[in-house]
Amino acid sequence: MKTGYSTLPGATPAPMFDPAWPVHPDKLLHVVEAARWTVPAPGLPALDLVVVDDPAVLVELGEAAAPLLIVAVYDPARAEPSRMLQLGFGCVAQNLANAAHGVGLGFQLAEPGPQLASVLAIPPARELAFVARLGRPARTEVPQATRDLRDLIRWNRYS
Repeated sequence: MKTGYSTLPGATPAPMFDPAWPVHPDKLLHVVEAARWTVPAPGLPALDLVVVDDPAVLVELGEAAAPLLIVAVYDPARAEPSRMLQLGFGCVAQNLANAAHGVGLGFQLAEPGPQLASVLAIPPARELAFVARLGRPARTEVPQATRDLRDLIRWNRYS
């Protein structure tokens, strides 16, 4: 299993999760439902989400601080890897993040460990789209933008 698209560059630091608060099943279903409503993109029907909430498995994956992981894998035989496919996976991740925030949960993309595929018994024919941590935030600071808006926008030309 390849792990080419796992985190977004410049992502904010990991939110600290409160391990005493597991993710309620109704909230999880609300969050995962958001993936089904992602703007259609090539290959999204080939996407599967593996939800990991077993504490022993999370420890084995080195993710004991997160109450839950969502591991998105896809079948490259049904979706040719492309820039549009990666953008579609980014849209799915953003929908999941927005839905998580809407029900009071934290969401953060994560770098997978080398043992991810074997521990989760992901078939070798599948490839990793992304891994995300989900849980109740232990802190409540509002994230800050990574750049000033005036430095982000270029009008009409790059220069």
